[in-house]
Amino acid sequence: MLEAHLVDARILVVDDAPANVELLLGILEDAGYHNLLGLTDPRELKPEIERCLPDLILLDIRMPHLSGFDVLRQVRWQLGVMAPPVVVLTAQTDQETRSRSLELGAIDFLNKPFDQGEVQQRIRNILLAHCQSRDLRGQTELLQSLVDRQTAELRSLALTDSATGLPNRRAVLAK
Repeated sequence: MLEAHLVDARILVVDDAPANVELLLGILEDAGYHNLLGLTDPRELKPEIERCLPDLILLDIRMPHLSGFDVLRQVRWQLGVMAPPVVVLTAQTDQETRSRSLELGAIDFLNKPFDQGEVQQRIRNILLAHCQSRDLRGQTELLQSLVDRQTAELRSLALTDSATGLPNRRAVLAK
């Protein structure tokens, strides 16, 4: 059973073979995911990412116009640390393809032909880790803003006379 917070995870499938896109979308729908999009032209990925950042990209390596390697470079350049996890879809199991994909930021591989159970479990595991990381990043940002606010308040208190509300001696000397 799919966790409730994963049901709406935004997953993009990018593969030039419409049959592969439809197969993966079907596998993911069967698993309970609702927010899915399939693209058969890798050039459509950049505007789609700008429109709405996905939680996961499933990316074919061998495609016309832009290879999966080109897309990986583009995603990392465009989004940096905010880039979603990318899983490479490939029938190529050679070491060079795997190494190059990993160097460009891919985090996992799904081999063609797809095994439904494996696809569903890998996607679930990756999304769980991604959501936990995103949540921790959000908590860190919240804590940092609280620390910044408290630091500013302490700085203000340190430079203000508590009885009069006017700048104290330390504030005057600091000028």
